Amino acid sequence: MKKSTGPILDAPHLRGLAYTRANSDATDQWLTEVFQQALGETESAALVAVGGYGRQELCPHSDIDVILVHDDRDDYQDAAEALWYPIWDRGIKLGYAVVNIQQAETLATEELFWATAFLSNRLVAGGADLYDRFEEGRGDDNGLPPRDESRRTFGGYAQDSFTVTEKLSLEAGFRLDHVR
Repeated sequence: MKKSTGPILDAPHLRGLAYTRANSDATDQWLTEVFQQALGETESAALVAVGGYGRQELCPHSDIDVILVHDDRDDYQDAAEALWYPIWDRGIKLGYAVVNIQQAETLATEELFWATAFLSNRLVAGGADLYDRFEEGRGDDNGLPPRDESRRTFGGYAQDSFTVTEKLSLEAGFRLDHVR
């Protein structure tokens, strides 16, 4: 069987933010199917998109950053492997963490990468109640600005040169690291 590779969405007629949003939506749909095949209908685990994918700004060939939040499942390692392998088999670069609520709080306070990634997150599949607990556990006492203040922006983007440049690159349909 030939492995499928490349972007989830093949839509050459879309450009910029229209493509990144459509690609995020297509990825959500595919990952929801993968999640349900791996874990079934469950409320004891939640797949959370973070970072650019969490903002629905998934560019072609971007990595996908996700967190599998579990409610202290005994089989979380097996569940995670069943979820990650179809993604890897497709050739997609995956940034991931597998955590319970307490571990997510620790990541948010001790790991800058995950703390900033958590600022832009949304539920893709799984337990909505567990996701709500994850959001509450992210809290505003982790040294980061409260979520609402972290997006105090003009047109959805912070007013500094880096993010203005990122806005321009997103509107063109690519990120700067894709053209270096």
